[in-house]
Amino acid sequence: MEKKEEKVGELEILKNRFDELGRDIDKYINKVAKREERREERREKLVPKKEKSGYFKILIILIIILVVLDAISLIAYYKPNLSGFIKFNNSNSSNSSNSSISSNKSLATTKCSDGTLEETCSKTKPMYCYNGNLVKKAYDCGCPSGYSREFQDCVKQ
Repeated sequence: MEKKEEKVGELEILKNRFDELGRDIDKYINKVAKREERREERREKLVPKKEKSGYFKILIILIIILVVLDAISLIAYYKPNLSGFIKFNNSNSSNSSNSSISSNKSLATTKCSDGTLEETCSKTKPMYCYNGNLVKKAYDCGCPSGYSREFQDCVKQ
């Protein structure tokens, strides 16, 4: 019987200790929650909610500006021929149509230093004749065998 009473006493002590620990944990949780509330209040004082949404709008505007600038830089780099999108009114005068034909003829007869016609690929890959200058344009002209394309240049494999 005495052993049973000892075990019951030990169990009571353990139960009381667990209850104590539970209360300590609750106190700690409340303390942490209050600390978080104070932090959140300080954050709200530093950056009000109205300004947070303003930052998001500014971020979206900056991203749009970045995309537009990126598109402009790509167009400037590749210099695509957009003449198919532009319609000329040739019915006004025959002189304007003759001048456009003569400018196209002069474009076709312009050559680079190696004899390559304007706006065509040179025999020396990846070179391309543009405005009388040879420029690297591996994307359109390709690379010689044993080389691989790296953006607009060719590198040895």
